[in-house]
Amino acid sequence: MVSVVYFVFEFSAGGGGSLPVFAGAESRGAFLGMVRRLDSGLSELLHSGRGGRSVFSLKPLRFLSGYSIVESGLSVGGVVFERGARCSLEVAVFDEEASRRLVSILATSPLGLEVNGVEFGLVGLSIRIIDPSSVISGEDAPEALDVR
Repeated sequence: MVSVVYFVFEFSAGGGGSLPVFAGAESRGAFLGMVRRLDSGLSELLHSGRGGRSVFSLKPLRFLSGYSIVESGLSVGGVVFERGARCSLEVAVFDEEASRRLVSILATSPLGLEVNGVEFGLVGLSIRIIDPSSVISGEDAPEALDVR
């Protein structure tokens, strides 16, 4: 069984701007663009997957500070953030080659994320390797588990 490598990036906004509350498409495009700047082949692998299956998933940008939620009529319209706002992006990679290549470029090159024309500088990164066999057997029980 392949290990899952889980990356949690923390960024700081270089300027102010706005995003939809659920910025899934923007986050995916920004992440792939960040990777493409350093390894276009890895970006293509992440984008296309293997054998029709995606090799990664991500949780969209989540703001931690320096933001406010704007309502639009009866629904939530978006997130407005200021320069210096902190946010996180969580990425899980399910492919050993892609994981190794991503760790390698992260170790050698500082990365930034560009979202809707605003540059976000990398200020923190954590990497966890999760062995699905140990999760299933209960040896390394997590706080939560999504099963698809």
